Amino acid sequence: RQSPHLNALEHTQEVDDELFEKIREAEQNLALLLPLDGRRIQCITCHSPHQSGVLNKHNPAARQVADRTVDKGVGYIEHSWNQVFQQDKKKRLSEYARLHERPPILNYQKLQFEVLLRLSAKNGELCDVCHSFKK
Repeated sequence: RQSPHLNALEHTQEVDDELFEKIREAEQNLALLLPLDGRRIQCITCHSPHQSGVLNKHNPAARQVADRTVDKGVGYIEHSWNQVFQQDKKKRLSEYARLHERPPILNYQKLQFEVLLRLSAKNGELCDVCHSFKK
């Protein structure tokens, strides 16, 4: 299976009871829909399949972040952590290049513009639905 972005495949997993309840609580508290395939996270759990304005904005399934139009898409800016990221991934990227006969190009960039996300990723709101981070 192909992955549209880094870490996407790691997120298509079945959730345990605790995470299932956490997702359902977030839906209630934030008045949105985070669809699962049974108990499995899928692309549309985080991504809205419709651009803003297609669904009635009061529908929980319509809730999304849209910094700009779908035509322009997601936007990134350079980030100072790129050097740390490159060093951290150096061994794995070298192995990937050896196996696939081409080096991957990965850069750590900061998300600047979002489209088709149910909650903001750039401020961590989307990640906080499932993950707990020390702040």
